[in-house]
Amino acid sequence: MYKKEEFVGVCAKDHPFANKTVLPKDVFKEHLFLREEGSGTRHVFENILKEYNHDLNEFSTVTTISDFGLMMHLIKELKGITFAYKSVLKHDHDLCSFHIQDHIIYHQFNYVYLNNPVSLKAVDYFDQF
Repeated sequence: MYKKEEFVGVCAKDHPFANKTVLPKDVFKEHLFLREEGSGTRHVFENILKEYNHDLNEFSTVTTISDFGLMMHLIKELKGITFAYKSVLKHDHDLCSFHIQDHIIYHQFNYVYLNNPVSLKAVDYFDQF
């Protein structure tokens, strides 16, 4: 295992959800910004929705954006929400996380490598950074 990362709701710091725990029904009233089909975070989010018997059609508005930086800018300006790994918040103090009541989600990142000394050395090197 490389790391375990929390998958959280993301909003502007002045959004009503900022640093709060909200009810699932309230999340669906929001403008959801989402990465394009095929992106990892979208796949994780859609799987979470399916796990709880929901889908994207339940959101009031869904906007798909391929550029992550632009998406974060629009979330701040238009006061929408998205879902991403908590580490994205480290670099932008205008964004906050929120949680959905009774739904704390972690995603595990793992190294996958051949079982030989050269591959293990590469993993050790990567781990230094």
